[in-house]
Amino acid sequence: MRTYVSGAEVDDNSPRGPPANSAFAISIAFICTYAIFALAVIPFAANPGPVIPGITAAFVATVFITELSTSFLLFVHFRANPHWSLLILGSAFLYSAFMVVPHLLTFPGAVLADQTLVGSPRQTAGYIFVSWITGFALLTFVSVLFEAHASRHQFALVRVDRAVCTAVSAVSVVILSVTLIAILLDDHLPALVKEPQSWTGYSQFLILIAIALFAGSIAIVLFSVRNELFLWLVMALATDVIACIISEVGGARYSVGWLMGRLTWIISGCVLFLYFLRQFGRQQNQLVASQNSLDQAREMKDRILAIASHDLRQPLQTLFLLNGVLRRLATDSHVATAVAGQEKAIQAMSELLDSLLDISKLEAGATKPQITDVDLDELFEGLRVEFAGIAAAKGLHLEILSSNETARTDPKLLGQVLRNLLSNAIKFTHEGSVRMQCMREAAQLRIDVTDTGRGIASEHLPHIFEEFYQAGGMPNTAHEGHGLGLGIVRRLIQLLGHQIKVASTVGEGATFSMVLPVGSARSRVAPPIKASSQDVRIDHAHVMVVEDDAFVLSGVCSLLETVGYRVTGVTSVAEALKQAHEQKDIVLLITDFHLANGELGTEAIRSIRSVLGRDVKAFLLTGDTSSRLQTIARENDACLMSKPINADEFLGLLSRN
Repeated sequence: MRTYVSGAEVDDNSPRGPPANSAFAISIAFICTYAIFALAVIPFAANPGPVIPGITAAFVATVFITELSTSFLLFVHFRANPHWSLLILGSAFLYSAFMVVPHLLTFPGAVLADQTLVGSPRQTAGYIFVSWITGFALLTFVSVLFEAHASRHQFALVRVDRAVCTAVSAVSVVILSVTLIAILLDDHLPALVKEPQSWTGYSQFLILIAIALFAGSIAIVLFSVRNELFLWLVMALATDVIACIISEVGGARYSVGWLMGRLTWIISGCVLFLYFLRQFGRQQNQLVASQNSLDQAREMKDRILAIASHDLRQPLQTLFLLNGVLRRLATDSHVATAVAGQEKAIQAMSELLDSLLDISKLEAGATKPQITDVDLDELFEGLRVEFAGIAAAKGLHLEILSSNETARTDPKLLGQVLRNLLSNAIKFTHEGSVRMQCMREAAQLRIDVTDTGRGIASEHLPHIFEEFYQAGGMPNTAHEGHGLGLGIVRRLIQLLGHQIKVASTVGEGATFSMVLPVGSARSRVAPPIKASSQDVRIDHAHVMVVEDDAFVLSGVCSLLETVGYRVTGVTSVAEALKQAHEQKDIVLLITDFHLANGELGTEAIRSIRSVLGRDVKAFLLTGDTSSRLQTIARENDACLMSKPINADEFLGLLSRN
């Protein structure tokens, strides 16, 4: 499309930039080369050439294929850039492609020796050939005129499909009319062909008109238009001019000029087709470059998210750990109340951070589903353990029914969806119950999460899956969330290819129903189960902590010492090895995954186990939330703990392992 900038027009599709300048130089070189070729052939043009059987049929077939293909590509180009010049140029090549059909039918010896296929009069072939050349020359000349005036007038069309259909119909009608006139009125028209198979002066005059139109188009493009497509058209028209000249000079069939003229017309038909092939190759290269840029941008987003996740989780982890220490040291009831309030604030901050990072990862395309067959009973059992205490603390009855079903989904992402739905249901239900169950419906499964809460008004239902949307106004975010949970649910459901719907009655509660495919029980896997808090036994075990962040290291050591562990804290793998050589009674190793100077926690695990000569229990504590960490942890026989983790859950994991 053309756009106007500071009063000047710029054609985005055929700019006068490097491609057009290159095409201009190629066009000039092409014209000069063919001019030399013509000068070399003209002295021999009238000489008889070899009689090649079927040459006319081959010529017609080649021109038909190349020019019909070019016409199609021009019409496609016109749909993207609806300008009269492209529509007329496409019509010109369509006219040329279709005109070869009557030429083949009426030309003596095209298929049958010295006979026409339709038994037409002698002059018919001459009129069809001359109409073919002059018609094509006239249409291309008009197209070039429209393109030349495009810098002053915007000749744009809106209904492009109708314009193409009209052009095709008009060309077909004109060709049919020309053919019928040439056949039916042959005796009433001036002669174009005389014995022995040569042109009359009238036919030569018409061919000269065609040559003049071709030459005029070439001159206008070179001196006025100068865009890449039309510069390639110049090369095609230059070959047409040469073909007409040497064919006229050659005269009779099978002369050198007649044969070289047809060869040159074949080359002419290929020029714009080659242009579009070149454009296709260029666009493919641009597409590959764009895809590479997109991949690089996505990788950059992933790195930024990983850095942001790690750097934001570090101070939160310190707050959680120090809060755990304070809760265990506080004896005054007023202090204990303040510390409990601090814990809730930290937990709310952690949930908000998790939600924002989850949305960022989904938007960046960093979350990829790993579809497999999932045992729903095991997933439900993990959720029952996780939410039983939370529901009981609010006086709610939590019912999660077994189903003995297998779903085809991603266990981690499905768990995140159900976790958000259960959390919301418990959060907005103040009395009664929360129920989750799975039912089979034909070849699908439906998981319902139903609560007896306050319900959702009908006017809010279309918007509840939008980020930060809260039905009924602004919430108390410390207790009712931030309006991100259902937004994450919607994005995850879309990512998994499942469906979700909601039904609700104000004052009676709501039901969220998710539909997902049935899986195979033979290959199902157990979903990841989130650990729950529990009382921690104090066994005075010796724990080594490897953490390069001084605040997190201090928080971990303080918490562990508070509950009775003996702790050795270090900041690097080298320090850890030194301490391991001196203290052989280490039974637990806690290490951050990303340490300073490019060191990894897995190096610390392998090195310390090697020094101690036994497989000491190891924990990877990290703010990196990428799925690859789970694989790395399994490969190193370590338990993965994601930052931020609250003190009770942290100690619970240590005591159970």
